[in-house]
Amino acid sequence: MHPHISAFPSKTFYGGRLRDGGDMASKTRRDWHTGGIFSPYSMTHVEGATEARSGTSWKNPLEAITAADFDALLETEHPRSANFQYSIGIITPYKAQVSELTKVFCARFGKAVLNSVTIDTVDVSPSCLLYGA
Repeated sequence: MHPHISAFPSKTFYGGRLRDGGDMASKTRRDWHTGGIFSPYSMTHVEGATEARSGTSWKNPLEAITAADFDALLETEHPRSANFQYSIGIITPYKAQVSELTKVFCARFGKAVLNSVTIDTVDVSPSCLLYGA
């Protein structure tokens, strides 16, 4: 993984002892990492977003729409980097949000978007791996 992604767990859980594989910064470098909202690791606060209970889980439709907006913006701003396959991951703590994100992304971009955007929970299970397939 990119060193910007591994920095948090290394510092927080491993006292800075977690090490990246050889030359991961250059191996994982992408054109869109040069700054702004498309750095290797980012979190965004969505103003006005509210969570809704879905069974025993939670979802946030406005956050799902915002994530799809970011994806569209990324592809608009970086068209020469057209191959985003397996380069974009959206991680959420809630299974209902995985469902909401998948629904929004497929409605907006078609089911093929699942070839370039991975949407999953922090706890990956075999059933989650098949989601949206």
